[in-house]
Amino acid sequence: LAGVQRQILDVEAEFRCSVRRYRTGHKRTVIERFRVIAVRDSKTGEYRVYVTNAPPDMLPAEAVVQTYRLRWEIET
Repeated sequence: LAGVQRQILDVEAEFRCSVRRYRTGHKRTVIERFRVIAVRDSKTGEYRVYVTNAPPDMLPAEAVVQTYRLRWEIET
């Protein structure tokens, strides 16, 4: 993210994932597409990065921070 000037960066990226079948233990590699959203923290200037499979029409980039903050509270 060095050199990025935007407040919010919303891109689609491919991730290589290793998937293991539990019964056989056989592993295979798959490529999955996810949204990567980086939001600049106004106090520190650093980016917080989120990865989601929610499409933009379901979860706008501007709502990601609050949504994931609430989701983390539920998890803990």
